[in-house]
Amino acid sequence: MSSTSQPHRVLAVNLPPLLVEIVSRAVGAQPDLEFVGAANDARDGLEAAARRADLLIIGSDASEPLPLLYFDLLRQQPDLKLILVTLSQGDAAGYWLALRAQRFGQVAADSLVECMQQLLEQDPSRY
Repeated sequence: MSSTSQPHRVLAVNLPPLLVEIVSRAVGAQPDLEFVGAANDARDGLEAAARRADLLIIGSDASEPLPLLYFDLLRQQPDLKLILVTLSQGDAAGYWLALRAQRFGQVAADSLVECMQQLLEQDPSRY
């Protein structure tokens, strides 16, 4: 990150409080990332919260595909990136541009930061 660049803003969505704390600390230790808070999975607050973030880390109880709500967000905000973490399995997948996905596999706090950085490097203009 250059001295004129702003850090990428990370928002936790639908994560248990302990996991929010872990993500907050992991993100806070990175100079190119900024933790901007946590939000519930409520439709009313999610879209407004996403407008202040470059990356959402979303907790999910099931190993199902990304809910349609998030695809709508990706269509509205094409630069937004998402990481869906299956809470029961600790598995993660990254999404961007509503049509692209990258499976990350098992994640821990340190590897989650690596997943964030890989996803933020994706250039939407290449697709």
